[in-house]
Amino acid sequence: MSRGGAREPSLSIGDVADRTGVSPATLRTWEARYGFPTSLRLAGGHRRYAPSTVDEIGAVLGYRAQGLHMDAAIAHVRTRASSGHRSLLAGLRATRPALRSQVLTKKTILALTRALEDETCARADDALLFATFQEQRFYDRARLRYDDLAGSVEQVVVFADFPRHGPVDRPVVEVAVPATAPLQREWVLVTHSPSHGVLVAGWEVPGQARTPDLDRRFETTWSVDPDTVLDAARLCVDLLRTYGVQTSAGADGAAGSAQRAALADRLDRRLDAQVAPARDPWEAISLFDRLLRYVDQG
Repeated sequence: MSRGGAREPSLSIGDVADRTGVSPATLRTWEARYGFPTSLRLAGGHRRYAPSTVDEIGAVLGYRAQGLHMDAAIAHVRTRASSGHRSLLAGLRATRPALRSQVLTKKTILALTRALEDETCARADDALLFATFQEQRFYDRARLRYDDLAGSVEQVVVFADFPRHGPVDRPVVEVAVPATAPLQREWVLVTHSPSHGVLVAGWEVPGQARTPDLDRRFETTWSVDPDTVLDAARLCVDLLRTYGVQTSAGADGAAGSAQRAALADRLDRRLDAQVAPARDPWEAISLFDRLLRYVDQG
């Protein structure tokens, strides 16, 4: 046992093979190709696995039986493993620990997210769009813009400190987040579609009570990598369940929770059926050109 109470990796590759029915050779191939399952290497090179690996492999096999591609099944299991987190960044750190970040001011992130939103709108290809607003007053300033964006995408879901959840039959689904939730410190925009996807996520650096609003600093990461964006979109659906189904807000009761759960299930199916699009360097160039214009305009 570790000091935190977690069980140390203790299973050999043979143990895992016996318990899952997946041969050692296949397990080695999966690890080389997909980075799954993860193992601890001993000094002699032998692999050791945590007991939870058996359940994770079982879940992957279950998703494969449902028709998911191997990479999608693994990503789904990884996302589910991080779903206990109540923030997007915590989930991303668990699934994509190599993501790089840099500190940016609010005015720079505003230009970045505006460029992402407009690029998504210009493509008009059934995108899913998820966004967080630390406070409802910030979303109120962007409400008309998001109503317009909703006309060009498949679904928009926004998270903020709303007094209650919004109905799911609106162009933009509003999800109430408690003021003390970790998500309230984060700036998130995720767009995902059959042809492209973009992620920007940051957390507000502490100790800025006297900093002018546009100069507030956020440790920020962004990516156009399809697999990373797909992971982020799945995490956003999990956040919809966490805050929209499991957290009580508003007076719609069980009926409203059931509607948001059904919405989350529909979005999950949409993402499960979606093969990550090929990396397109021109997408990054187009986005960067738009970003430069917005930064230049201030």
